[in-house]
Amino acid sequence: MMSQTSADYVGTLSLHEICNRSHIAIRRARAGDAKTIAQICSKAFEISTLQKLGPEAGFAAKLGTVLATAVEADVERQVTSAVEGKRKAAQEARLLLLDRQARGMRAQIAAMKEGRILSRNVAFSPSDRTQLQRLRKKRMCTGFVAEDSASGELIGCAFASFLAAEAMMPPPWPTSKPARYYMSNLAVLPEHRRRGAALALLKACELLGRRWGEDSMWLHTNKRNAGAIALYKGADYEVCGERPDGLTGIFTGGRDLLFRKELPHWKSPCAREQVVSISGERRKSDNTYVWEPVITKD
Repeated sequence: MMSQTSADYVGTLSLHEICNRSHIAIRRARAGDAKTIAQICSKAFEISTLQKLGPEAGFAAKLGTVLATAVEADVERQVTSAVEGKRKAAQEARLLLLDRQARGMRAQIAAMKEGRILSRNVAFSPSDRTQLQRLRKKRMCTGFVAEDSASGELIGCAFASFLAAEAMMPPPWPTSKPARYYMSNLAVLPEHRRRGAALALLKACELLGRRWGEDSMWLHTNKRNAGAIALYKGADYEVCGERPDGLTGIFTGGRDLLFRKELPHWKSPCAREQVVSISGERRKSDNTYVWEPVITKD
């Protein structure tokens, strides 16, 4: 279960309390979860499609079932690709750092043989920095799954990544809007809803965003999805815009609401003090200027 000891609350409940009360566990998604995650998203998509179409769905409802099957295959492929891509990017980054350390050690040995001492380590080359930034972007995506504590069954999922959330048109339309920390594909099996799984997944994504140093989290949901809207508003999200609901929404008139929430600054659970400024004075004994932090206690 994902531990949470800092003050990360929805109302009066922390992520840890939500999981304990709901008898669920939250963990990061693995490549082996791809098929089950795809099935969860497919069921959620089918139900969501029926909600969007309304009571007079007719033939369109059958079309929604067909589309749900296509969604399942697509989600499985995307989850597998994302998890594997993130693993490879992490491995490449570690190898790059190890290579830098090895080059530094070789430089130190060569300097010692010449009777010199290097004052600093070997710096990254511009190409190394560019490659590290590229690899970091590949790693900045994570999937979470909710498990039933008793049976171990996967009952829900959610994904966190970076997306131009404020774009007026959904991907693949181009946009100049900045990338935001964004949650997508929050889904829970129908038979396990209303027990706190969606809330726990939402809080897990928020907690990750805080650890990554993000100051807000963004997400979309359809205007007809009353349950999701109630969940997000209850978790202090605010509506800050809307856009067409995917490519089909351009033609059908379906709309997605854009939600945003400010994330509190991350603070280590072990931290008791916070540095607010730096001060200093010259020590009379040896005329050395000594710097000291000015701290505030919780």
